[in-house]
Amino acid sequence: MKLILLGSGGWVPTPRRHTCSCLLATDTQLILIDSGSGLSRLAEYRELYDRCDTLNIIYTHYHLDHTAGLSYLPNWPQKKRLRIWGPGTAFYPHSCRDILSTLIAPPYFPRPLENFAEQVEIQDYTADGFAIDDLPVRVLPQQHSQPSCGLTFGAFLHYATDTLPLEATFQRAQETRLLLHECWSAPRLPSPGHSSAEELSELASRIPVPRMVLIHINPTWTEADEAEALQAFGGAPHVSIAQDGMEIELAG
Repeated sequence: MKLILLGSGGWVPTPRRHTCSCLLATDTQLILIDSGSGLSRLAEYRELYDRCDTLNIIYTHYHLDHTAGLSYLPNWPQKKRLRIWGPGTAFYPHSCRDILSTLIAPPYFPRPLENFAEQVEIQDYTADGFAIDDLPVRVLPQQHSQPSCGLTFGAFLHYATDTLPLEATFQRAQETRLLLHECWSAPRLPSPGHSSAEELSELASRIPVPRMVLIHINPTWTEADEAEALQAFGGAPHVSIAQDGMEIELAG
């Protein structure tokens, strides 16, 4: 199983980082976690895309920096099955289908979502989680300006973006090989719905995780800001800052 960070930034794409989208490639499945502007990099992994007959997309929430890339999908061959999961009526007043069909519709986009592939399935998930074939996906409600969910993929990955720092996140991540966690500021600052490196470091000292990569990086950050964020962790070797194109092997 391989994880590829297509977009590791938040809010605004920059020359250094697109907004959040990750590609999880298993032996049989291709899974996109969120579809920010980073989805444009899917063209660089055509071999992975072409070998699978199904593309799965899972949403943590529906802010535009996590969904705008959905409109890029018609660029790729259509003879596939497209399966989409998102937080629906268990978290929002509307289903995932209704929310995305409002975004991908005239006058915002000319092609209806149902025509993106030969077969399109759109499903709500709940806090009970779901499975993609034999890969269980657990769902952890988070704290953000709108409902967002952390996602745990088997014993391999926990993905937590757009959330305050939560003990439950780190407890869940202890059961995996990698925690991808948002980091919006280095020092603790008033930032409703987001996390700082200082807060994450405090949690990690109490609830250690095997490896942590910081994602949803603030687009205003300079290299000095990144260095300050890492200093909050005391130079711990198991903590790093995501870069677009980063590839991580999660299982052989």
